[in-house]
Amino acid sequence: MGTNYYGRLKKPKRKTYLDYEEFHIGKSSCGWKFCFQTNKHFKNFEEFKEWLEDDNFVIFDEYQRKVDKKEFLQKIIDKQNSEKNQSYYDSYTENIEGYDFSEVDFS
Repeated sequence: MGTNYYGRLKKPKRKTYLDYEEFHIGKSSCGWKFCFQTNKHFKNFEEFKEWLEDDNFVIFDEYQRKVDKKEFLQKIIDKQNSEKNQSYYDSYTENIEGYDFSEVDFS
């Protein structure tokens, strides 16, 4: 069982409604380290941490629950540092500076 997480940029398009740009950040699964989805906003973990500081973005899980950025970062770090969790090993996942990034859509 796992949970997908999404970044959402909120930007007004018209006065009557809002338009959303949304992208898949990655997935947290039991027994696995967090797996990031490669995207245009960050290419490695350091860039991800910088992206978290951008107040124009919010994070939601697949159930449309808003996720606190600091808690989300801590969850990723905890999963990364747990000896119980494994890295993803497949031809689409690359280990970048110790963190898993996948180039294929797996949401």
